[in-house]
This record gives sequence, C-alpha cells and structure tokens, in this order.
Amino acid sequence: MNYPICVFKLTDGTYSALLMDCTHNGCELQNQGNYLICPCHGSEFSNKGVVQNPPAESNLISYTITTDNENIFINL
Repeated sequence: MNYPICVFKLTDGTYSALLMDCTHNGCELQNQGNYLICPCHGSEFSNKGVVQNPPAESNLISYTITTDNENIFINL
C-alpha cells in the first residue's frame, strides 16, 4: 500500500479502519483528531470515511476490523 491506514475508536466502542488516500486526487490525508482532511484541496472525511466536505465525492476505502480482548485485527 502507498498510504497508511488510520484506525478510529468510535463512540459505540467499535473501530473503523480507513485508507488515508483522498478519493479526489490521491493525496495522503492528515488526521485531525476525529476526522481526516486532505492538505491538497481541503476535502474532509468523517471517522467512518464518509465525505463531509468536497471536492471529494467518494467515501474512503475502509477495512473490516475484528477484535479480541487484547488485539485489533484489520482485515486487508
């Protein structure tokens, strides 16, 4: 992969894993606490990978996560 994966712990105790590749122009996203932002053109994505602010029109690639008592597994 050319970009890292960002893992968020959601308010319901589950997790989301998102590829930090902006769907607008392929720039690497930056973590802003509870959301991701594109430094190239300002697109913003929620902690679930949903577009919140254009110019991106497509949601981020997300991966299924499973957990046990000690580990978080990202299913690539």
